[in-house]
Parts: sequence; structure tokens; C-alpha cells
Amino acid sequence: MVVQILSSALLGIRAIKVMIEVHCTLGVGYHLVGMADHAVRESTYRIAGALQRMGHKIPGKKFIINMAPADLRKSGAHYDLPLAIGILCASGQIDHDIALSKTLFLGELPEFSRKTLESLRQPLEEGEVHLSRAHFNATYPSRVMLVCSMNPSHAGGGHISAAYLKKISGPLLDRIDLQLSVPPVSFEHLSDHKLAESSREIRQRVVLCREKQLERFGHYNAQMTPKHIQQYAQLDPEVLALLA
Repeated sequence: MVVQILSSALLGIRAIKVMIEVHCTLGVGYHLVGMADHAVRESTYRIAGALQRMGHKIPGKKFIINMAPADLRKSGAHYDLPLAIGILCASGQIDHDIALSKTLFLGELPEFSRKTLESLRQPLEEGEVHLSRAHFNATYPSRVMLVCSMNPSHAGGGHISAAYLKKISGPLLDRIDLQLSVPPVSFEHLSDHKLAESSREIRQRVVLCREKQLERFGHYNAQMTPKHIQQYAQLDPEVLALLA
């Protein structure tokens, strides 16, 4: 199986598109071509460890990975993620379409500048980015699923810093539909030998839910218009009374 993953390389201050093509076939081996430096070539060790922690693996097959354009030198460890996704997709461990859905993940959210975070509000609301320059205006699609993570304070741990949390504005939080606090895990829970639900089982539920959404009106819930909400998400009297 062959899959293609988009990534990029920096040339000065310019971002150059890099196409990563992963070919999985019978045999054993890991062949990386396309002017990759030592840090990229040793990615197989980092990827193997990361996949193992996630319950996946680099299977005993032959992987031929081409990084194009061939005349552009690729350097650094930032290729680990697209390479790992390509390996998982090409070996059939995850679905290619789901893996490449448009997701923007921002770790340690308050560490981004306030200006950067506030600039996300309009694209999240409209699904488009509008750029205005001296000689032209341009509009680009930006409908993504925004996923964020953050600690309760700059130092991490269990201490909650109100000043740190205030770096995230209310209007931006209003655009994040699901917000979940993750408390520390107790020793008793960590030492419990009961088998937890596997990632594969959770994924099956997510896939089933997405299929139902497509069957309902041809889109995912995130793309629902006001007309769709009126048609498919009508509130019953009990819910209206609760909201009143």
C-alpha cells in the first residue's frame, strides 16, 4: 500500500512543501530516500518507541519512504510525526482518511502569544482565513478541528494559577465546544491490573459515530448549519425548561 503525507521544510524563512510517500510491501527493511539528514534517518528509533507506547508498532515489512522534492535537503526531528502517520496508514493500522482529517493541535495553549490565540477566533467561526496585503486580498479555507491541551499553571503540577488561565480569553473558550479537566491519577488506579478499554475499541465507537453523522445529512456535526440544527437538533420541552 502507498500513502502520501504532506509536510514541509524551511528554506530560510520560506516553507517548502515536502511530499512524504510511504510504500509498504512484503519483505523487511526501512529505506529512506530524498536527501534526508542523519536526524531524519534515525527517526525510525524514535517512531518505534512512540508507536509502542500507543499500542502500535512498525510491522515486520519493507518500507520504502520517498521525500520529495529530491533535491531539497530535509533535516530535523519534525518529520517524525508525518513519517509515523505514513507508516501507520500504509500498514493498515489506522484509516488514511481519518488520519488526514484537518486537525489543529496546540499543546500548552497559554504559552502562545495572546495575539496569536485571538487570531484564531475568526477562522474558527467562519471556517476561512482572510488575508489583506497591499496589492491583493486572499481567502483560504481553514475549517479544522481545534484540539488544545494545557497545564493549570506555568510550572505544571496540581497548582492552579488564575493568572495563567486568564491568558485564554473568554471569546476563544466559547469557540471550544468540549472542555475537560484531567485530575491526577491515584496510585490505586495506576496499580489496578484491570484491563482498560483499548484505543482500538474507542476508535471503533468514534468511527461508528462519524458514519452516523454522514448518513444523517452528509456532513459531520462540526459542519452543521443553523438549518441543520433546526432540523436535527430540536430541543424537547424538558431541555428548554432547564435552559430557561
